[in-house]
Amino acid sequence: MRDGRKKSSNGELLVLMAGKCKGVKRLAKEVVQIKGTRNGLLICFYPHADFQEIKESLQQKMESARGFFQGARVSLHPGRKSISAGERRELEKLLTSYGLVPVSDAPQLPGTSRLPGEPARLIRHSLRSGQQVKDAGHVVILGDVKAGAEVAAGGSVLVLGKCLGTVRAGINGNRDAKIIACLLAPAFLAIAGVEYHGPALPVVGNGLQMAQLGEDGIVFTTVRGT
Repeated sequence: MRDGRKKSSNGELLVLMAGKCKGVKRLAKEVVQIKGTRNGLLICFYPHADFQEIKESLQQKMESARGFFQGARVSLHPGRKSISAGERRELEKLLTSYGLVPVSDAPQLPGTSRLPGEPARLIRHSLRSGQQVKDAGHVVILGDVKAGAEVAAGGSVLVLGKCLGTVRAGINGNRDAKIIACLLAPAFLAIAGVEYHGPALPVVGNGLQMAQLGEDGIVFTTVRGT
């Protein structure tokens, strides 16, 4: 399977969001996994991690993708990890501080009720020149978007690598869409039909670089991890 549309038996779409630009750990070793379904986000925990490790890992992931899942509904799914009501409230408060909307009734992983949410497509490899990806939802790329490659998304685009190609977010008019990358230096960039024609983007410090719409066009910020 070449892209990230890995479906479970009931058609759920699973999405892994990496916490750092330095690399992506294997799922089995992740303290916190963020799984996106067609109907919402699930946050799952490694059962042998302690609560502080879980909280720090979750905060790091939220900081690394600040704004990417703004307004998304999210459920905690501890699985075999036991957490207290107080710890659950603490994690939900953390999620709320990053703009997510916790819901109290967490759905099970395949075969249960679903939450309304936004779809996301996961691409598990870099995109080379001539390759194209288009999706009505968010697009997450675990690798680079090389010069000559193209990405178009109805939602936001998250590139956990270098973004050097052509990237369009919010292609259906979503002005809240964002473009986020470890290195944001695309040949062409547009959000909700608004194109960027300014000078080449400077590399500013460490952290993810983010493009979003402001009052006067596309603006750029650097998201620094904790």
